[in-house]
Amino acid sequence: MSSWIEKAHEQAKQQHPVSTTDTDDQCIDVQAQLIHLLHTKKWSNDQWGFFHGWMKKLDVAKKHYVHYKNDWKLARQKVAISAEMYQLSLIVAIAHLEALSHDVDDTGERLKTCNVIYKIIDLLEGKTTPDKKTIYAYLDEVLAGYRVKAVPPSKLDKAIKSNTPILPITVLFWEGPIARAYLATIKEMGFKVRKIIKLVSSIDLITKKPVGRLLPSFMRSSYAANKQYKQIFYWPNQYKSKNQKVIQSIQQSVKESLGFKVTTQASATENHDLQAYTEELETLNITGLRDKALAEKLNDEKSELFLFTGGGIVPDKLLTIANKRLIHVHPGYLPDIRGADCVLWSQLLANRLSASAFFLSPGIDVGDIILPVWLPDLKLKLPSELNNQVKYRMIYGFVDPWVRSFVLKQAIYSSNGLRDFNTTSQQETDGMTYHFMHEKIKQFTLNQFN
Repeated sequence: MSSWIEKAHEQAKQQHPVSTTDTDDQCIDVQAQLIHLLHTKKWSNDQWGFFHGWMKKLDVAKKHYVHYKNDWKLARQKVAISAEMYQLSLIVAIAHLEALSHDVDDTGERLKTCNVIYKIIDLLEGKTTPDKKTIYAYLDEVLAGYRVKAVPPSKLDKAIKSNTPILPITVLFWEGPIARAYLATIKEMGFKVRKIIKLVSSIDLITKKPVGRLLPSFMRSSYAANKQYKQIFYWPNQYKSKNQKVIQSIQQSVKESLGFKVTTQASATENHDLQAYTEELETLNITGLRDKALAEKLNDEKSELFLFTGGGIVPDKLLTIANKRLIHVHPGYLPDIRGADCVLWSQLLANRLSASAFFLSPGIDVGDIILPVWLPDLKLKLPSELNNQVKYRMIYGFVDPWVRSFVLKQAIYSSNGLRDFNTTSQQETDGMTYHFMHEKIKQFTLNQFN
């Protein structure tokens, strides 16, 4: 252990002696658990369970509390933790990071822990002053020395010839680059889909207020759909106009690597009539994926197979409707790379993009896997003068949809036009779940694309 880490660890142990007070078995006492971790050299399975659960809370939640129920749901008394407990969490996380090996098998855990440490430092901003300069230098050293797991691109299935150009699937179309890239891909392959259900948000995506309340009902749906398109495509259309050469460069890279024509890519940001992609088009106005109207619609549909294209986290009630299966394409290699920001995590962990088609089930990216794919090499030329937020939006607007579409295309090939699936089951304990990247790691990762 580095000398400054060891010194900080010993100081923390002196400041936080182990309490002899009995703990409540019915809840998680964050302070008591952290102190026990601090004073224990070899953690028990229960202690590891607490550590990973608490790190996840620090990674994803905006507020943190002294007590939780044993399932990590909020306890009745919501007492926020102190800056002192954030500092203690920081020391424990750094000690854990320092104890991890430099083997490639521990790379994911090392990078995840770095992500949490950056976020803890942010949580301490204005409350106390950790030695940010020393910690940042240490984390820079960790990032500079991490080992990439070298993986080759996956072997791919050849194109299929079909006398039935209608894919037996209903697309749950939620406006956005992903949904339109899927349809453009399917059209480029020479197929149509059996049906599209166009999900129109009756709630403004920004204000969360009802859309077009003063309009007559026959005008409200088309007005809401148009507004939804403009809001979701605001940044992609801005960049197409103001950063034309950069977007053209990205599209050329996607064409060379993944094989999508530039014209096909361009169509995924244009507000084309969906009737061109399907035999049947229906519009459904909903407040969100939890709207009971959506559950009723899926329950009544003759289709058994659906393609999920976005709109939020799918509630369990949609995933447990009898004889209905929802396909989702996740931008990470399952089960190894689950969670959020996985286009970036995949690039960081393997220096290669990946995605997986799978059947949705309750949990985070844990359903039966249809096809996981490591993609061919894809490098971008993102000008250094662009800030991280712009680069991030460009990747999610003009790269991520085609990463997913590439794997959807391969899944169609491998399943005989979505008719014969040979799936692989996975367990929630398999692989690793990642969360949204901190800006520091995001900046490091974005540089890896060049």
